[in-house]
Amino acid sequence: MLLVLVTTLFVVLFSCDKANYLDSADCTDNTPTYTQDVAPIMATSCAITACHDAATVAAGIQLDTYDTVVLNAEDDHFLCSINHGNDCDAMPIGLPKLSDASISAITCWIKNGFAE
Repeated sequence: MLLVLVTTLFVVLFSCDKANYLDSADCTDNTPTYTQDVAPIMATSCAITACHDAATVAAGIQLDTYDTVVLNAEDDHFLCSINHGNDCDAMPIGLPKLSDASISAITCWIKNGFAE
């Protein structure tokens, strides 16, 4: 019984879900918008040829418009992937993770409600 409790606690505490990333993000005075902050990151790191652009839509994920980024950012694995977390595919694939500033901008944009 104790083993089940410890295992469950471990999974809950260390699972890769959006709430963990959002809860730990300090977004005080950090209110990014899609147009100014997130779109440039997507355009240079995600929605590129052979990845998540409209033509390729790798793994069924498109990240080249506000609507498609919001749709995908609502998924628990989105923040896990850009943070290179456990139990998800590290993105950008085969490259170092995005800068802390880029990850913070994306995380705070999500946490603050997807401002356009």
